[in-house]
Amino acid sequence: MGDLTTDLLCFGNPLLDMILRVEDGQLLTKYRLLPDNQIEADDDQKALFDEVFARSGEVTFCPGGCAQNTARIYRWILGDRSSVSFVGAVGADKFGQRLEKLVRADGVNTRYVVHEDRPTGRAVSLVWGTNRSLVADLGAATLCRPDRVFSPHNLALLTGAQFVYIEGFFVTHDPETAVQVARYCSHSGRRLVFSLSGTYVCERHTSTICQLLPHVSFLFGHVTELTALARALGLEDEFDISPLGYARLLDAASTRLNTVEAMTQSDEPDQPADQALLNGDSPQLRIIVTQSADPVLLLDDVSVVSVPVPAIDERQIVDTTGAGDAVVGGFLAGQFLGESLEDSVRYGVLAAREVVQALGCSIPARRHPLTEPPLTNGVAS
Repeated sequence: MGDLTTDLLCFGNPLLDMILRVEDGQLLTKYRLLPDNQIEADDDQKALFDEVFARSGEVTFCPGGCAQNTARIYRWILGDRSSVSFVGAVGADKFGQRLEKLVRADGVNTRYVVHEDRPTGRAVSLVWGTNRSLVADLGAATLCRPDRVFSPHNLALLTGAQFVYIEGFFVTHDPETAVQVARYCSHSGRRLVFSLSGTYVCERHTSTICQLLPHVSFLFGHVTELTALARALGLEDEFDISPLGYARLLDAASTRLNTVEAMTQSDEPDQPADQALLNGDSPQLRIIVTQSADPVLLLDDVSVVSVPVPAIDERQIVDTTGAGDAVVGGFLAGQFLGESLEDSVRYGVLAAREVVQALGCSIPARRHPLTEPPLTNGVAS
């Protein structure tokens, strides 16, 4: 894979997930953890990461983070037909080294921003019976500033990418980087993909999302996230999954954006990137709405297309971590292959179906169902 060419360039929070099955509650008690909970580690709990890492023979190590998961799923589906790169920040430590080795083994070109004074983002999942206690430390992942991101090598990747993907969690700490990437995509004709990632992102970072939306070609979100965004924009009802609801959401976002720009307007002349953006056109936005086990909906200003989610035996579901990320990765793989929007959603749905049958966002051992080789006289060609 060429180091300066890529089809998909992803920006997000890189994490090393460490999954450990425990037979009792000793570790939970030692680090003040509840059996079924998700928290961010305090200073006393951070020793857990080294303790679990040292038990590597018992631990399942898996790359984590929304955009990194999407990059890996995209590469799994397409293989050598495509190239994918990931930009995010890590620490100069054993966790970052293990993470990079795992991600590169999945075929993703890592362009990590390395910080000497911060640890790599890590998450430990202690699985005790049917319960899971997750403790995380984002560490260096929250430091992806423009001056470190826009190196000549990364700019070359951005220039050549067909798709650029930003996860919602990324904008919670590096909105300036995200907005600069989005503006570049509009000006250069790159297709920008954005995922809302979580309800709190929509509630606490509404204005940044509104800055991004005029540049986005594909917006992904669970129905609960889109409802949270609608309410944050002053639309009190549940998100209306219809062309009218689409128009109301974009109108409210545009109003918020105008307000933000009026409040931040200065007498300084436009920077070159800002001036260049004025010469570009906003892309047609499509919204892809996931609803857990219910159909995935493809929404624009004129129609709603429903794509069924095939039923799966509950006993086959091991872990839903990364299911939404797989939908994005599968959809983009379908677009790369020239599939229709509806069929691209099917690629995403089937990718998610495979991912939920393993711990973490693990790459399935078998090929994606829609990329299986055709059968000739009952034998794969």
